[in-house]
Amino acid sequence: DALNATKAAVQEGIVIGGGCTLLKLAAKVPAIKDSLDNDEQRIGADIVQRALGYPLKLIAENAGINGSVVMEAVQGAEDPNYGFNAAVGEYQDL
Repeated sequence: DALNATKAAVQEGIVIGGGCTLLKLAAKVPAIKDSLDNDEQRIGADIVQRALGYPLKLIAENAGINGSVVMEAVQGAEDPNYGFNAAVGEYQDL
């Protein structure tokens, strides 16, 4: 259900696409990690955080661009709509 909701939101222009939304969500994981009950849950949160960045990295690498560089650029942007458009190989307002 969450995947379908995300796809619909991207199509309707509610959230940015191309894995950028997931990467931006990954930045929110540390804020909730301290509220988790035990070390196993915190380790799970770390795994989820790393996994959320992978789609953008893979999309960039499939486009022939260094995925780690793309991730850094998107994470460092102050504009919440800033992302990488793999179709044209450019950073832009998505």
